[in-house]
Amino acid sequence: MNQQIASRPNIAFLNISQTVQNLVKKNDSNQKFECSFYSLDEIAEKSEAIQKFNWDLLIYDSSSSLQHTNPFKNLNTNLPMIPWPDDDSSGEYEIQSIFNFLTLFVELKGQVKSKNMDPSKGINCPIIGQSEMILAAIKDSKRVAGSEANIFLYGESGTGKEIFAKYIHDQSQNSKGPFIAINCTAITETLLESELFGHVKGSFTGAISNKVGLFEEAEGGSLFLDEIGDLSMGLQVKLLRVIQERKIRRVGDTQYKPIQVRIISATHKNLIKEIAEGRFREDLYYRLNVIPICIPSLKNRTEDILPLALHFLAHFLKENDSKVKIFSKDAIQYMENHVWKGNVRELQNAIERAVVMADGDLINKADFFSKFDQVEESFSEESGNQFNLKFNGNLPLLSEAMEKYIEFAVHFNSGAKDKTARELGIDRKTLYKKLNHVNIGDPDANRQTSFM
Repeated sequence: MNQQIASRPNIAFLNISQTVQNLVKKNDSNQKFECSFYSLDEIAEKSEAIQKFNWDLLIYDSSSSLQHTNPFKNLNTNLPMIPWPDDDSSGEYEIQSIFNFLTLFVELKGQVKSKNMDPSKGINCPIIGQSEMILAAIKDSKRVAGSEANIFLYGESGTGKEIFAKYIHDQSQNSKGPFIAINCTAITETLLESELFGHVKGSFTGAISNKVGLFEEAEGGSLFLDEIGDLSMGLQVKLLRVIQERKIRRVGDTQYKPIQVRIISATHKNLIKEIAEGRFREDLYYRLNVIPICIPSLKNRTEDILPLALHFLAHFLKENDSKVKIFSKDAIQYMENHVWKGNVRELQNAIERAVVMADGDLINKADFFSKFDQVEESFSEESGNQFNLKFNGNLPLLSEAMEKYIEFAVHFNSGAKDKTARELGIDRKTLYKKLNHVNIGDPDANRQTSFM
């Protein structure tokens, strides 16, 4: 019993009111943390012996008077210290948010290994969230992972379809084999065939040696074909043949090679509509769409925003080797009320920027916006189809205005990038390059941070 208590993270609270102390004790009824409370007078004389306290974290009253009298402020110590706005109006909402943060903080410190659990089987799951829709998607993914049937993931851009595909692979019989992912829109049609099926030396200009395709690389494992709705009709025919015959032929070769690969596909498009308009083969659709799974957008799982935000906060604090920071109340309200049309990817990018931009120990709402950006755009529902530019005195650069207009266009089309590219008169590849410079982020960025 004593060993269990000693292993709990040790959190010290300095100069915290009795009201907040009671709320802390209430929220820590399961005693996940070893919480100690000290007044300023009690601890001031012992400040030089701080390293002997064996604390993992110090939380102190952020009132202006204590900022100047904090006995630990100028000590040379690695003890993380977080200011907390303490007053008797602090409610359980604010207290719960700091407990959520503490769980992630001590995970970073190696004190606790907190994992989201698959509700159906109780196994470790990298997908974060407790909403009904995300739990249903996790449960469906786990249930079908053991089969050999092809799986089709539906969801808006940025919802985490590749994370789900990897989760399905990890729970499948092919988990010991490779997991290979490719975004079908990221490579031109002429090169995509070579990427998928490989080629032999001399089969085309530039083919200076034999190349193994992704189907061969994924042998014994899973191949994830993202944005498959953008495949050309010619490649759709070749993919259909591979699925039917379970063998591939490299570009320029005359020999076929058998393959054993689990195919997981994904798209943000309505393929029924694509079939009706002659842009997608119906026979390929039925071959791929054996088991459909819908990945919910962030607007349909708003209760998962704060857990996701805390996860990304912990990740980027560690990645940037940053001092401990925590979200302020206005930052939490902003995240929970904002419409994340770029879904989890946009939230992830926004938090990375906020971690970098925040000057102090608190991440405020203002830190989600670039302080060097003269252009402010409005994507609120009230703005409708109006594109508004606001700037502070000096005209923005033309490149900045173009980037904001492209971002507006993507939001206006609810994230449909192929439609946006057509309406802007540019190809999808050019649109992707432009999106590197705006908050929506690069849809092809290969960032495998676990989320959802």
